[in-house]
Amino acid sequence: MHFTRLFLCFVLPLVGFLTGLRAQSVLETEYRFGRQSTTLEQALESLTDQGVPLAYRTDRVEGFDLEPHQSERIRLDLLLDRLLTNTGLIWTYSPAGPRIDIYPDPNLSEAQFTFSGEVIDAASKELLIGANIYLTNLRIGTVANNFGKFSLGLTGGAHEVIVSYTGYAPYKAKVLFDRDKQLIIKLKPDATLPELLVPFNRDTLLPLGLEFEGDPVSIEATERLSGPGGEADPLRTLSLLPGITTGADGLGGIFIRGSDQGQNLVQLDGVPLFNYGHAAGLFSIFNLQAIRRIDLYKEAIPAKFGGRLSGVLDVHTRDGNLNYDEYQIGTSLGASRFTAEGPLIPDTSSFLITGRYLWARPLIRNLSARYKENNGRSGETDYQLYDINFKLNHQLGKNDRIFFSFFRALDDFENEATEVQNTTVINNVGALFRYRSLQTGSQAVQWNNTMAALRYTHDFPGRLYTNLMVSYSQLNVGAAFTRIDSLEETVAGDKTGTFDIEQLGSQLRRIGLDLDAEYHFGINNRLDFGFELGSYNFLTDLVISSEANSSIVNNPETAPNEELPFEAIPYASLKVQHGNWLFRGGFRGQFWVNGGQTNFDFLPRLLARRQINPRFDVQASLDFTSQAVHRLSSVSIGLPTDMWVPSTGRYQPARARQISLRSRWLLTKNWRLELGAYVRKMNRILLYAPNIEADQTWSNNVSQGKGSTEGLEFLLSRRLGAGRWSGWLSYTWANSERTFDERVNLGRPFPFRFDREHSIGLTVFCQISPRVDLNLAWRFASGAAYSFNLTSFNLPPEVTEVFTQPEDPTTIAGDRNQFRLPADHRLDVNLRFRIPSKLGEPRHQFNLGVYNAYNRRNPIYYDLRTDYVSKEGELAAQREFVQVFIAPLLPVFSYELTFSGKRPKTIDL
Repeated sequence: MHFTRLFLCFVLPLVGFLTGLRAQSVLETEYRFGRQSTTLEQALESLTDQGVPLAYRTDRVEGFDLEPHQSERIRLDLLLDRLLTNTGLIWTYSPAGPRIDIYPDPNLSEAQFTFSGEVIDAASKELLIGANIYLTNLRIGTVANNFGKFSLGLTGGAHEVIVSYTGYAPYKAKVLFDRDKQLIIKLKPDATLPELLVPFNRDTLLPLGLEFEGDPVSIEATERLSGPGGEADPLRTLSLLPGITTGADGLGGIFIRGSDQGQNLVQLDGVPLFNYGHAAGLFSIFNLQAIRRIDLYKEAIPAKFGGRLSGVLDVHTRDGNLNYDEYQIGTSLGASRFTAEGPLIPDTSSFLITGRYLWARPLIRNLSARYKENNGRSGETDYQLYDINFKLNHQLGKNDRIFFSFFRALDDFENEATEVQNTTVINNVGALFRYRSLQTGSQAVQWNNTMAALRYTHDFPGRLYTNLMVSYSQLNVGAAFTRIDSLEETVAGDKTGTFDIEQLGSQLRRIGLDLDAEYHFGINNRLDFGFELGSYNFLTDLVISSEANSSIVNNPETAPNEELPFEAIPYASLKVQHGNWLFRGGFRGQFWVNGGQTNFDFLPRLLARRQINPRFDVQASLDFTSQAVHRLSSVSIGLPTDMWVPSTGRYQPARARQISLRSRWLLTKNWRLELGAYVRKMNRILLYAPNIEADQTWSNNVSQGKGSTEGLEFLLSRRLGAGRWSGWLSYTWANSERTFDERVNLGRPFPFRFDREHSIGLTVFCQISPRVDLNLAWRFASGAAYSFNLTSFNLPPEVTEVFTQPEDPTTIAGDRNQFRLPADHRLDVNLRFRIPSKLGEPRHQFNLGVYNAYNRRNPIYYDLRTDYVSKEGELAAQREFVQVFIAPLLPVFSYELTFSGKRPKTIDL
């Protein structure tokens, strides 16, 4: 009893006192802080080696750099306070042991903050749209939006931030979030890094909410896959992806999941374009030197995109270099181009101008005249084109920018061919007749695009981003097709013949006012909302005439038809992430007013995605779309032309709904597989169906009907950087058909003009050396559906027809598009190499290759050629169907020279 009291009264206080002395001595002991410690982890390891009893998790102290310091001795408690400043870590001392614990501040880990800012090119200071921002320890992320901005909600503490963008060295840093943070993250261009050739560049699938909503079209892949003559074109890269088809050799543009090209929304800097092809779609109007990013939406279309039934192609131009002047001059076998960019006020405003011009115009005329002469005809083909991009970018303040964009493109095509034939006929009684036939065909098509936009962006730091834009877009189309087939008996002077005339004129102007806003809240949740106002001016002129047994052609004249519709579109979309689920629901409301008639469409959009594990996810989406402006195409002569017309009280806006499923597997570190399926139903779509008995107005020459399309998609890809070679293999099975009134195919269903049951795209990119790469692209597609122009079968009544082809194509007089062109396929080979150069010195790049390497002749359409012969004492017309194709095997060559003006002595990277 006495011993117990003695222990409690004297021994325990003594032990506590001695322990306190020891604790005081540990924390107040001076330790050497060496200069070799450059990171927090190294400093703590050094203290542990000196006997300090530290306890911490290595992953919590990694990634913190220390300020440069002199070697010194300092008390331990003061040293720990210094080391853990701006790390979100705290320390506590426990006398039992003793032990010093280092761990995250619990007050921070329970707090919510916002991480926002922008990602820019460190060299040019251009905004990097779609850059990935990822926090590794929290496993959350987001992407920079269309303005290069990002916002992300997160818990407080020190988190590792990784920012990546194709072709740039990644940014990695440990950042302390003890309050809302707004950063400007600069990425350094790195030409040695692999470019993104397929839609992934990670070892795992991107976490939910991190991906940019569209599928990026690789600019690098486009540069490697040059087209005819050496012109690089993003539409050729698109044609190798699943769900995308084109006409033969790309003619006619792109068709997304069985829809007409006029049912695609194509935007340049947020402004809709009504034509995006040069040479009737042989290549696009997009000059690659002006493009920063291209995104494709086939499904899960965000609510801010609309006005078309099918997919979306969203094209963004570069802003221009804010640091120094840079110039690029290039040429191919067909066109020359130039680019100039640089600062107007360093770090504040910049400009970008690019242009392209077809220098081969005289060559085209001479070669075409020689070709026709060798085939017994006279005439020539004349073609001219150009396009120009101009952009200004000015930063008004920390959170305000203003942009001005301008684009202009023109195509002018003329083709004429005349064939004269003399035929002698001796009848059964010995009478001699001499005939002179004259066959003339001419096509003249001119179309031009103009686009201008003034855009103002304002950021309410951390949460709300707004974009206000005034825009102007115009398309002018003029086309005239003439075909004359005359026959003259030279002795008697009797003349007979047929002629067909088709003239189309279309002018479309749109003036728009758009407001887009993004509000970020929570962890990766976002509300998008805004409105669009559009005022249209349609001016259409249509002349169709066909006569037989007449020697005089009277061109009817009609007054153009003018219409002035107006549209108003509000939209909203909410994106929410919950665990492994991502949901997005939204709507568009479309008010269309024309001629006193008002139409309203409510268009919901739904998306649900689940990430099963880091290597597998699935997605389902539902898209309702509407289209109030319609593109009518004439293909009677084989060369497509456009006439845009508005919805009216008689023809209401077309509507469509699409259900899509998609799943993605990361099979290994380098191989990825995507599978997709879709069904789309369309109604109230328009088809150009000329009725030559009607008056010359477009509304009497169209038919309204419905359509359906369905398909399965497959994509197997190997990422670049996985070795010396990469690429992808795509396959699409698809079916697309249309049904219209009795004027078209007697009301029976028929295949869509560019319905292709099977499509395959194969690309192989081989990196021979850091400066040389070899690239191959092979395309295959089932033959497109086709109808012959029956008006070309008119002949004088006294002439007997003789068809020489074993398979008589005239059997197509039955169902529309029941004839199938042969399957088209082609192999392109390109070798690209760059001459080594130092930073700031001129850079040279060459591209050599072969277009259509095995000389496949893919028919675009069939023409009907007539020869008059004497047969059994009578004049007979021997008719033969002739394939018309784009080009045989062609060489590919392009050269680019890039050089810079005076660079700043230092660039903050």
